[in-house]
Amino acid sequence: MNHNEIGRDVVDRPTSLSLFLLLVLVAIPGASAGLYVVDVDLPQQNPVNNLVVTYNLPAGLIYYNDSLSITGAATSASRVNVSTPNDGSVPVIVTWTIDSLNNFGNQDIKIEFDAIVANVAGNQDGVQLPPGTVSYTYEGGPRPKTGKSQPTDIVEPDLKIEKRRIGKTGNQIDYELSVYHTSESHSDAFDVVITDVVPQTNRYKPNSIIIFSGPLGTANDANRPVLTWSFDKINTTWNVDNKVRLRYSIFDNQQGSPSPTTRTLDWTSAEGDGYGEDRLYFLGYDEEFLTVSISCDAENVSVGKVINYTYTVTNVAFGTTIANLALVDDRLGPINLTTTSIGFGESATGTKIYTVQESDRPGPLVNTATANGTYSGAIVTAVGTISVPFGIDPLKVTKTALNKTVARGESVTYIIEICNKYRTNGPGALAYEVVAEDIFSHDVEFVSADPHPTRDYSDGEHFRKIAWNLGDIKPNVRV
Repeated sequence: MNHNEIGRDVVDRPTSLSLFLLLVLVAIPGASAGLYVVDVDLPQQNPVNNLVVTYNLPAGLIYYNDSLSITGAATSASRVNVSTPNDGSVPVIVTWTIDSLNNFGNQDIKIEFDAIVANVAGNQDGVQLPPGTVSYTYEGGPRPKTGKSQPTDIVEPDLKIEKRRIGKTGNQIDYELSVYHTSESHSDAFDVVITDVVPQTNRYKPNSIIIFSGPLGTANDANRPVLTWSFDKINTTWNVDNKVRLRYSIFDNQQGSPSPTTRTLDWTSAEGDGYGEDRLYFLGYDEEFLTVSISCDAENVSVGKVINYTYTVTNVAFGTTIANLALVDDRLGPINLTTTSIGFGESATGTKIYTVQESDRPGPLVNTATANGTYSGAIVTAVGTISVPFGIDPLKVTKTALNKTVARGESVTYIIEICNKYRTNGPGALAYEVVAEDIFSHDVEFVSADPHPTRDYSDGEHFRKIAWNLGDIKPNVRV
């Protein structure tokens, strides 16, 4: 928790306003945005009349009425006015009025209150709420003093779940569910509930449900075929390298109970009821048989650049063989694979070459590939995605005419300089196969060019466009 001074009057004045904000600096929907503290430094006199302090909370925050604390000098009863609606949809103005206070002992006034991050559409992960502002006046005092808090960054939890079969002995199949925070998650997840359902064609193995690894929680099979795991909190340390692992077993090809419930992962943004503002997240899932990964030989792209994509489809379901495997890229079409049948742990690969087009700007270049196959007569599918940003254009082009003025029929000398702005080698620093074109609005007569252009021009020939093939231009090179 940080203590930040956000405003102070000039030293020469007899009074000053110190505005402080104790806040987490990041906040989640349904949780506190932090403790706001306003220290009002008043003249040492008795009485100080008609003190009015006004705080402007930005949209996205709710003033928490029960959090107010006013301490310091002895005061008459204070009055609080809160603008409406106080629901986070619009900025909120909070005004505290104190008719009279005794500050002869120089105790001054401290106002403390809390604000809640509202569950409104604008409060999304990565959004920054602007600073709150505060001012105060009192009878006979100088002009109003003002100050502001620090901005507040909104963060949210983001979980992922994977269900895979990890063992098979006879007709017993062992399953593992992995739950973890993704790289896009920036806060803990609360009230986490995972629900799985044993298919009607299978029978649950009694007492096989466990939390194999994870925080303190409960595993419940009392309502089978519905199985549930519950956690008060899964913090961000449970990530892709440290997954929560849940396990159970079933007997295959044995009649079980009807399965009316879907498989879900639910969680909220805040602990408890989150002041009624916590955000509920819902994620459906199913058993994974395949994974699709895509890689390429470019960290960033530019128009004309050739990209080599590599696709890998892997069978992740223990004891299975996936047949009739096919892969389609939504931008590049079908991908030829090295094989159409893969067993557990085996992979099929494919490649594709693409030249970046002008129509791909401004990027990023996103490819999504979908794999389909069959197992025991059922279709299984998986999706993989890759996103490659456009790089910064490394080239700077300058064209200068040496003639200040020119009459009809006179020649004009132009100098065109092309510089690779990158200073050192690195991703995207080399400009490949550079072609320079100079285009005029009307026909001009060729006189000479150095270096030689891409085609031969005879003296006196008219043209509107001239071009040069310059090859690759290295970093910090000018041509």
